Amino acid sequence: MGVLNGVVLTEKSANAIKEGVYVFYADPNLNKIEIKKFFKRRYDVDVVSVRALILKGKRCVRGRIVGHRPDRKKIYVTLKEGHVLDSFKGLF
Repeated sequence: MGVLNGVVLTEKSANAIKEGVYVFYADPNLNKIEIKKFFKRRYDVDVVSVRALILKGKRCVRGRIVGHRPDRKKIYVTLKEGHVLDSFKGLF
């Protein structure tokens, strides 16, 4: 499993990109230090801060079968002023 599991593309996250904050879903087993090192290595940007939260999975019921969606980790990565992720340049 990779470090990043997806990008959060909502109106709120689009407005945050203008301020240098990027929102992703990440592997729940990673900590903030490992995420910061990943962005430095992969994208060659300076990370100011990483905020993380755990989104608990919802309960799913299909007939008599009761299941559970997996927990996810949502991270907010704030980059140093002047640094931009190349893959987001044309989106907004």
